[in-house]
Amino acid sequence: MTMVAPAAYGCRHAGGRPPVSGGPVRTCIGCRQRRAATDLIRLQVDDGYLHVVDRPVPGRSAYLCPSQACLERAVQRRAFARTLRQDVRLDDGLPVEFREAVKAREAVR
Repeated sequence: MTMVAPAAYGCRHAGGRPPVSGGPVRTCIGCRQRRAATDLIRLQVDDGYLHVVDRPVPGRSAYLCPSQACLERAVQRRAFARTLRQDVRLDDGLPVEFREAVKAREAVR
C-alpha cells in the first residue's frame, strides 16, 4: 500500500484552491465570498473615516459585494477595523456613498 501525503493548502495545483485566472480575486468582508475585484466595491480609510474609492490609492482596502446586506453584515461584525488593521469611524454618509457607488456600477454595466 502506497501512502501519499496530502497537498499543502496553499498549493496552487494539487489539493489547494485551483489557480484563478482572469484578474485579481478579493473576498467580500460581509459575506466572505471570493469574487473578481472588479465585481466588488472598494473602501479605504481617509482621515480616520471609511470612504468608497473609485481609483486605487496606496494603503489597505476592504471589499464589499454591491449589496446593502453585505454592508450591514460587515458593520455588525466589525469587519472593517479588523480587515484594515486600524481604528475606523463610520459616519452617517457611508450608506449613501455606498448606494451611489452601487448605482454607478449598475449604470456602467
